[in-house]
Amino acid sequence: MSSVHEMFVKLSAMRYSEQAIWFLNGFWAEEKGNAETVYNAYEKFVELDMESDKKKGEEGNELDHFWAARFLEVFDKAMTAKARKEALAKMDVDQNGNMSLIEYLTWKYDKELKHVADAPQGDNQDALAKAQAKMDEVSKALALVLAAIEKLKADQVKLAQLKVELEAAVAALRAEEEAYAKKCNDLQAKIDNPATSGMQKAKATNELAQFKSEDPLPLRRAKITQEAALRKVQKQRKIAEEAQRAAEEKKAALVEAERALEATKRALEEKEAALKVAVDELEVAYNELSAQFVSIEEELTAAKQGGGTPHGALWFTGRELYEKDFYLPTARRRYDHSKPFQYSEN
Repeated sequence: MSSVHEMFVKLSAMRYSEQAIWFLNGFWAEEKGNAETVYNAYEKFVELDMESDKKKGEEGNELDHFWAARFLEVFDKAMTAKARKEALAKMDVDQNGNMSLIEYLTWKYDKELKHVADAPQGDNQDALAKAQAKMDEVSKALALVLAAIEKLKADQVKLAQLKVELEAAVAALRAEEEAYAKKCNDLQAKIDNPATSGMQKAKATNELAQFKSEDPLPLRRAKITQEAALRKVQKQRKIAEEAQRAAEEKKAALVEAERALEATKRALEEKEAALKVAVDELEVAYNELSAQFVSIEEELTAAKQGGGTPHGALWFTGRELYEKDFYLPTARRRYDHSKPFQYSEN
């Protein structure tokens, strides 16, 4: 290293997870009791990075002055505004106006800059890198699975709403058809009844003709303006012709409405089938994730066997695995999440 400052520039350019691992590796013996706090700080850095304009999240490496102050406000609540300002100035080792996780941890646990820059990282780095690479793959795969789950949930809600709307539309159409048919039958029965007087028959005939000329479908009826509605009948023949034509149009409209409802029903059935496929695909993804979890655990166990074990890195990778495991279905989890993460150095 040409200088401590240059080393801190390099460390601060690493991803948040790599900075946390560097710190835990170098100071495992004295800070392993604070490993969970270090991990929580890492998670908060990632969270605030996603809220910032950079939005790098886990791929980020430092927070700007505003978000650094926000971090201290949330993570070190006992500090006054003046103390936060002084702390930010003190921990900005590379003097770029930002705060990296390694800078924060150095300040938080009062470490000498040189000791952090030269922190031993242990042996077995190849085995550890292999395990971490698989952990990165699991993180990406799990993110895709969780996104698919959220989409699936949203699609299921939408499907349920569409089903309700379809059922309501079908019921409304049937009610319109029944009411229309009953009105027509009642008037026709009155016309055909020998006991009905000539005046009453004429009135019923006129009423039936006008009724048939009206559109029973509420959506279509709402579009008809008063100017377009038939207001006056001058001749019985003209009424009959228009009534016949209107009846034919209504019949066609009803058929078209039924076709539209059938098309909607088919679309819903297709969507249900697609959702089933999505569920099956998630099942496959869960199986693959479970297999990857087992593989990572094996890699971590193997990495512990050599000398100069980097316990900080092993703890961090195991802690990540524990965190990701929480998002699997309960039956597939490999950890007991009612208890804190446990790590054995043996």
